[in-house]
Amino acid sequence: MKDAELRVLQAQINPHFLFNTLNAIVTLIRIDPDHGRLLTVKLGQFMRMSLKMTQSPLIPLYQEMEHLNTYISIIQTRFSDQLTVECSLDSNLETVQIPPSTLQPLVENSIQHGLKQKLTGGWVRIQLKRAEHSVEITVEDNGTGIPSEYLGKLGTVPMKESSGTGLGVHNVNQRLISLLGSEASLTFVNRNEGGTKVAFAIPFDNGGNFK
Repeated sequence: MKDAELRVLQAQINPHFLFNTLNAIVTLIRIDPDHGRLLTVKLGQFMRMSLKMTQSPLIPLYQEMEHLNTYISIIQTRFSDQLTVECSLDSNLETVQIPPSTLQPLVENSIQHGLKQKLTGGWVRIQLKRAEHSVEITVEDNGTGIPSEYLGKLGTVPMKESSGTGLGVHNVNQRLISLLGSEASLTFVNRNEGGTKVAFAIPFDNGGNFK
């Protein structure tokens, strides 16, 4: 039962992302066919990765990063003038195990909710840093932040309010807790400078290896 629940959680893809990307492809085919074909190929790669990744409850971090980078390349095609996405990854973390489709929904959440009002100058920064007993992962943006009435609820209940952050964040948090323990759960804070910071950690096990 637990395996079945995890597969359902990690198989969900935001339909708005899919529909918006398909609409972008339709537009590009008319005005820039080569670019439209390239975006079609990238979307196909993203979908294939998403389906393949659902076969395992944990995958190596290099596969998760390939999935994220494919998503970022699609988004930057659509929003090249509105935002930048930066990623910082410490060395020798490639084989660390992580639940599939963990990072992409968090980045998507920053773009679709935090940055939706920013026409220019928006950014998302992803950092994966080795600590003594964990890999510390953060996703930050310079958007509008999270309304205070939602801040303490995110990740704990599947929020569906239009101004909330939806089901994706809840799914990510539940998979992290189910597979890695409560110490891996998501935390959310609003940055003093504006925007949001989401953080979690992939812990070491007692043998000194990553889970």
